[in-house]
Amino acid sequence: MSRIVVAGAGMVGSAVAMRLASAGRQVVLVDQRAVASGASGMAMGAVRQSLANEVEIAMARATINWLREHSQFQSVGYLALATTIESEIELSRRFSFLRRAGIRVERPRPDWVRSFLPSIGLDDVAAMLFTPEDGITDSTHATRTAAALAVEAGAELIEGTDVSELIENDDIIVIACGADSARVAARFNITVPLECVTLQLVETEPVVVPGDLPVIVDIGSGLHFRQRDGRLVAGGSLQGAPIHKEPSVDPRIVVSLTDALTRRLHIGVSVSRSWAGSIDRTPDGRALLGQIAERVYLACGFSGRGFLLSVGAAQLVAGEILGWGRVGPDYHAARFASKLAVPVDVK
Repeated sequence: MSRIVVAGAGMVGSAVAMRLASAGRQVVLVDQRAVASGASGMAMGAVRQSLANEVEIAMARATINWLREHSQFQSVGYLALATTIESEIELSRRFSFLRRAGIRVERPRPDWVRSFLPSIGLDDVAAMLFTPEDGITDSTHATRTAAALAVEAGAELIEGTDVSELIENDDIIVIACGADSARVAARFNITVPLECVTLQLVETEPVVVPGDLPVIVDIGSGLHFRQRDGRLVAGGSLQGAPIHKEPSVDPRIVVSLTDALTRRLHIGVSVSRSWAGSIDRTPDGRALLGQIAERVYLACGFSGRGFLLSVGAAQLVAGEILGWGRVGPDYHAARFASKLAVPVDVK
């Protein structure tokens, strides 16, 4: 059987390697930097099942189940706030959809939220949705655990090496390196429809909030934040950036996030540090999974949801490689075949 080389030792690549090695295949997990050195290492670590469709819900469930067993997962819940007419309609639609999908979901009252966060401003909130089984984890720890389990199952881990230095003629390659995926694919004369976007996060100085504070997101503005070690970690909407540009902290976004937290919580917050990273996004916002060319598979284009969907996505991609099934058409790389400069297996 052919050796399988997985490019990218973030959570997605590590999960793919773990799955394939556990099935008895010869696997090399390689990263040009180190395990969790990209988006998985800088992620907020919030995981949820409140997603757009049943395919992503299934992927997220697989990830959450794995995190419960192998990582420091806390079921603090996910609280979504609607502050616009559009977001109120979206929350109503999402509530009905999640109930049909079998997800535990509630419509909390303001007094319940104020019972654990008395200062929070809710005057502009038209509706709320709470999914109590969602939660938080340490994304770096989880990624390193997945990579370690891949090695334990027989995979070889190589750090500080470009994948192009390792590939041999008979190898199968899985490109799972986030924002570097388009560059790596180009090394093999493959064009993939990805753009790079910048995600910026801030961490505050210590604040007085409950240790089991839910992840809170304003689905209208994109502000989302969680508690970590007595501090708040917050992010906002994705900011577009050229695909090859190194991400950097924008002081204006730091101020914007700080102001948004202050307005929402009605407490003074100051930032202790901020950081920025790049993630990969497809034109339709759905991941690229499965075979893209002969002996080449993709597991990328997650639009910021790579950590969240990682274990479920790995099961789909590994299953296709192992001949156990095929990724569905809405997420398969073949859906962009007419835009690509390479032949795509569409059997």
